[in-house]
Amino acid sequence: MRNSKHFDQLCGVLLILSALNWGTVALFDFDFFGYYFGCFWYVLRIIFAAFGLAALYVISKHYRPGMLAMKRLSQGTTAKKVRRKRRRKSRK
Repeated sequence: MRNSKHFDQLCGVLLILSALNWGTVALFDFDFFGYYFGCFWYVLRIIFAAFGLAALYVISKHYRPGMLAMKRLSQGTTAKKVRRKRRRKSRK
């Protein structure tokens, strides 16, 4: 469980760096990572691949629980019951 938390934080940092990089590309026409790693094209490809994989991981992690909660609510389970079940599972 602890390693997953660190991995989630790493993916969050990668997403922030990616967003800042693409923001500077859009606003100032300056590619930060391309500027520093442009001569090492293979490093640049690895960095951008890490950004993409982090984005896919965060998307899959954050949208899956919401969909399951919607399914439970449509079956008549209240939000309060869902929270209680989650608390019980986290205590185990």
